[in-house]
Amino acid sequence: MLRVKNATYLKDHDGKAVCGIYNERGQQLVTTGQSIPMSLLSRAVFISSDSAPLVRISYGDGLPHVHDKDLVPVNGETDIELLKKYYSERMIRLYQKSITSIREILAAKDFSMETLELAEEIVDECYSADLYQLRGILMMTAKKDEYSANHSFSVFLLFLQAMADFKEAIHEDGFYDTFKQRTVKINFNRDSIKRYALGALLHDFGKVFVPEEILLKPGPLTLNEFEAIRKHPLWGIKSLMNAGIDDRELLRIVGDHHAHYRSFRREEQNPLAQICNIIDIYDATQTDRLYKPAVTYDESLAILYMEKRKSGWSDFIFNTLVNRTLPDFRKSALSMVS
Repeated sequence: MLRVKNATYLKDHDGKAVCGIYNERGQQLVTTGQSIPMSLLSRAVFISSDSAPLVRISYGDGLPHVHDKDLVPVNGETDIELLKKYYSERMIRLYQKSITSIREILAAKDFSMETLELAEEIVDECYSADLYQLRGILMMTAKKDEYSANHSFSVFLLFLQAMADFKEAIHEDGFYDTFKQRTVKINFNRDSIKRYALGALLHDFGKVFVPEEILLKPGPLTLNEFEAIRKHPLWGIKSLMNAGIDDRELLRIVGDHHAHYRSFRREEQNPLAQICNIIDIYDATQTDRLYKPAVTYDESLAILYMEKRKSGWSDFIFNTLVNRTLPDFRKSALSMVS
């Protein structure tokens, strides 16, 4: 059985259920094709695991969209049992290996060449993988106590897809003005993209120096606590530089992935850092955190549009991400592959 946060997701255009709906005790409340009572629409309900693909297929017919995070395994069904129903075993293994490595990276305050090699291995193995499957798996298994690792991996996967989308837009207006500036020239060959993606994977590494009681605080932060949070990009680039990393674009991604407290304030905003910044905000708003629940896709976009007005992001970067990368991931990542 799977828990669905809102029964509204399960109705067709006529208000009838696309699959059987149950209560938490397994008693059927509504059968397939039966009208869903108004009193049930806003309630969390349960469906059989076999019905999950029906919900996703129905999205293509214009029905409400269900996020993987809205489907929660219950009644003892483990994550791995549920994942095997929808995703290839190769992608499940790659996800498990990657997320384990990311936890190891984020647990070490001393960034070393060994840590770098671990991060590079993740990038190498995921570069040509099915990014939609990997993020879909991540969304289905996301847990609040693993937010940092899940978030870093998700931002990295979205960043990889974004770079592929920008590469396809090479002949569109705005591409050269955005990526071939006088002070920065972004390359889109395989090695360069992998190097930039490494920065996206490590963008929040500096948070290992922020006390856990601040990172995990459920309520509002004090001014001093917020100041500690604001320093994590600077701590991140210092750690990388101490380990001998001098790649300028990688450091700019880590140091400038927050437009409001950039580490390289004397320089113009780096386009790669802007991409990471937008994806960072999007993924954070789409994820349940201790101090703030996830919001809908449309609400995430509204937040991004509001941030754009005060962040100075490139129109070309913003529009490409919002119109191409994020919607495509939203649909494709949730298409289950057996």
